[in-house]
Amino acid sequence: MKRLFTYFLLAASVFTVGAQDLSHSLKHQPLHEIYANNTSAVCSSILPSATINFLENRVEDGEDYDFEMANDMINYAKKFLGTRYRRGGKTPAGFDCSGFTSYVFRQFGYSLGASSRDQALQGQAVAKEDVLPGDILVFNGRRIGGAVGHVGIAIAYDHDKDEITFIHSANGGGIRIDKTSAPYYKARYIGARRMLK
Repeated sequence: MKRLFTYFLLAASVFTVGAQDLSHSLKHQPLHEIYANNTSAVCSSILPSATINFLENRVEDGEDYDFEMANDMINYAKKFLGTRYRRGGKTPAGFDCSGFTSYVFRQFGYSLGASSRDQALQGQAVAKEDVLPGDILVFNGRRIGGAVGHVGIAIAYDHDKDEITFIHSANGGGIRIDKTSAPYYKARYIGARRMLK
């Protein structure tokens, strides 16, 4: 009986440590991974209640995001692929970077600032690993480490490659799709802003 009780205590301690380790890893897991693995539902019976509340809050925050609108916005933006770059342009006759983002967002009821620097101050800051479709990406201009000089619209974040695919109006090529892993954009990436709710 004494040996059985010892085994019980040992098993309980292993289970508790395992649950704590899992709880810690989930708290530092990007939101998109929690969605993908359905972690909060699977672990609801073994994690401490404080952790359950933490996970539920994160999922609720994500569920507030309008993924349908973001998808529609991306599809709309893609209709302008190939449209020429035009300095100060804000119409389909030609766009600069901020003219393109503000034009697309305006079609969905959002008003963005006229310049890339204005847009970099709008919305809420988003960590790279938490970027969602429709987020605004902010870059330096031609000078690395200089002022804000370029913006684009996120299409998707690839966690394995740690890169964001985005659509933007580039000085060379007009409206096109690029990735933040490209040397030019990787060196100039500043961060992301969330405008959609």
